[in-house]
Amino acid sequence: MILPSVSIIIPTHNEGHDVLDTVDCILRNSGTSMLQLIVVDDGSTDHSADALKRLAIAGKIELFVGNKLGAIGARNKGAEMAKGEIVAFIDAHCYTPANWLAPLLKVFVEQPHISALSPVISCTKNLQAKGYGATWIDDELAMHWLGPTTQITDVPFIGGAATFVRKAIFDKLHGFDEGIVQWGYEDIELSIRLWLFGYPIVVWPDSIIYH
Repeated sequence: MILPSVSIIIPTHNEGHDVLDTVDCILRNSGTSMLQLIVVDDGSTDHSADALKRLAIAGKIELFVGNKLGAIGARNKGAEMAKGEIVAFIDAHCYTPANWLAPLLKVFVEQPHISALSPVISCTKNLQAKGYGATWIDDELAMHWLGPTTQITDVPFIGGAATFVRKAIFDKLHGFDEGIVQWGYEDIELSIRLWLFGYPIVVWPDSIIYH
């Protein structure tokens, strides 16, 4: 099976060792040559800024250095640089284990109607805690992680820690909404917009990342 090319986008601001560890485990554990790794550094002033520049000079990542882009602006800037058929947004404090990527990319090949997906999201401080997509449970609109599933499953929302979207669809919807001012809601808004335009989103339990 020929897997689609993927551009992984990591926004960062003063993430220190976390972003360097995230880059390292993605490079080591993704297992595909069809990978473009983009880091958007939104004006970091810690030691990670120089370390990311060295990685870019070595050709291991593509680096954009911005200033006050914000989390949403940084993600959209990365998407502008993306050349892959799939764009993936990964937080700068995630761990990706071995063979995490191929199962996700296979879904896009085998189920062409699916527009966006997420792996299972677990917690680095509590490995028993796992989210299989998310939903709202009350009028406060707080995100609530869904429980286990053993098969590909439609979900209301996919978490921003690991969001995979077909690039053509992401571009068609003009990316994340930069009018959102509250941190952490851009993933929910994108999920809702995808559903409103008839694009299914799913969680795939055969892959997991740690956040």
